[in-house]
Amino acid sequence: LYLSAWLFMLGGLFGEIGFVSQIISSYPKLLNAESGTLACGAIMALALSHRLKEEISSKEKAQLVAASASRQLSANYAAMPVGLFGVDEEGRIKIFNPAYSRLHEAILGTPPILNSSKLADLVGDSSYRELDSRSQHEEQPIIVESVSLASSPKRFLEFRVSIKDSNLEGSVQD
Repeated sequence: LYLSAWLFMLGGLFGEIGFVSQIISSYPKLLNAESGTLACGAIMALALSHRLKEEISSKEKAQLVAASASRQLSANYAAMPVGLFGVDEEGRIKIFNPAYSRLHEAILGTPPILNSSKLADLVGDSSYRELDSRSQHEEQPIIVESVSLASSPKRFLEFRVSIKDSNLEGSVQD
């Protein structure tokens, strides 16, 4: 399409040049600079609209793939048998999966509440401070194996946590 647009425009210019230099005796009605430029613009518009449709189509496909991947990630997160959680700087639980919710409810008798429940409620203040302190100074994910529960001192939880953007993220197993 681009080539035909340029050919129309050049044909129109050659028609004009031929008339001005008196190579042809009458003014070209069909193939002149104005009609060549108009045809060139129309063909370019068609070519650009076709290209835009292709780009939009590829973006829509990419969005569908991303949405599918996000749904799959959410399904995997929810299906994990290990409790997964994210905690903000104040120790409030920002995200958790169903396994974490079941563990929290089994130990404390109530399910966790986003942005309200704290990890310290589950493990006790001193264990939480130790977990938070160790995660601030370690490069690799930290394994804290024997955190005894405040509500049940003979019961232990295994935590694996790391820090990301000043928030704790990790997993817990009973």
